[in-house]
Amino acid sequence: MSSQTRETFLAALSATINSIKSSHPLRIAIDGVDTSGKTTLADELAESLKQYDRPIIRVSIDKFHRPKTDRYKKGVDSPEGYYEDSFNHELLVSRLLQPIGENKPFIKEAFDYRTDSPLVSKPLTAEKNAILLMDGVFLLRPELNPYWDLRIFLHVPFEIVIERAKVRDAAYLGGEQQVEEKYLKRYIPGQKMYLDLVHPEEIADIVIDNTDFNNPSMDINKAILVTKSGSELTDNELNQISASLFREFNVPPPTKDYLQDKLFFLLKNGDEILAMGALWEVYPVLFNKETFTMYGFLEVIANIKAKGYGKRVVVAMREHLVARNKTAFGFTMPKNIGFYEKCGFKIETESTQRFVYTKDGERITNQDGQVIFYQDSSDKLMEKILANKDLEVSIPTGGLW
Repeated sequence: MSSQTRETFLAALSATINSIKSSHPLRIAIDGVDTSGKTTLADELAESLKQYDRPIIRVSIDKFHRPKTDRYKKGVDSPEGYYEDSFNHELLVSRLLQPIGENKPFIKEAFDYRTDSPLVSKPLTAEKNAILLMDGVFLLRPELNPYWDLRIFLHVPFEIVIERAKVRDAAYLGGEQQVEEKYLKRYIPGQKMYLDLVHPEEIADIVIDNTDFNNPSMDINKAILVTKSGSELTDNELNQISASLFREFNVPPPTKDYLQDKLFFLLKNGDEILAMGALWEVYPVLFNKETFTMYGFLEVIANIKAKGYGKRVVVAMREHLVARNKTAFGFTMPKNIGFYEKCGFKIETESTQRFVYTKDGERITNQDGQVIFYQDSSDKLMEKILANKDLEVSIPTGGLW
């Protein structure tokens, strides 16, 4: 990381944000430990980004608290309660992050923790070039991470956290001694739990060392993950995808009709695609006289090997599915089992040829010696398939292998 004046730092960060292309309002998470400067940075960026004539939507996780009875049900000093029960992530996703990402009406706030009461928030709409700036703790946790277009994490040592908290929170918590006790019992252990479980500094696109507020250091992970439908792919992206598919699988360039109904996850450094993958909604899937929808994994390729780029894409795809409670599967060669297990998937080695599709009256199965990696959901489809090993699974396409 290189240190710079705050003015220079804000100009560079604003330019980076403005350069990101999106077909919906850009959703930016400003995450970090308590007192790391998240709110201040979000407010500064809201002002700095005005130079680009883009609408700014300023929100905070503090407006999505749970009621006090929920927040403290594990105890007022519980670190687990702080990490697990403080905020209504389901509401944050369903009423703000997901709808604004789909260019639909959204709300900016839902709860006032100081009065411990719900807020009535009028649904809003945003222009597609708008920028949503949200500050808060724990923003890169698995339930929320799939919904961000840019992830910023502020790093500050915990000894600095306590000193800043004494200044900021003494009046609210009743004095400096009470602040230190509260932080050492609840807030800092809760943050350490988050850091150990989620590793937000590894997930973040940009990490900022905000220890010296006037001279912050910024480390930009030049590989930024972009999610877009096949119909939104640029000609340059189409050309790179075609070249990758030919190199890895020796297949001809895909048509735009083939690509348009798929959701692509592209890890990019500028215009270069470092790794990619796609999800394809598969319907109808027929099993044991029931009809299901599944999502298939396609085109998982790391153009640059041994850098962790492929894993980053596949983990993002899995998080996308988990957040939306979707069942998904893919076919891969046995040599790749370890990779998909590390990405959080389960493996099934005996059911590959039970997946059948029919073309011109001919029953077609996977004959390539592949295994299945999968992510189940509340419909328990894969659980049902594995429990009934004498039944076939009818799928509408053979394009999944």
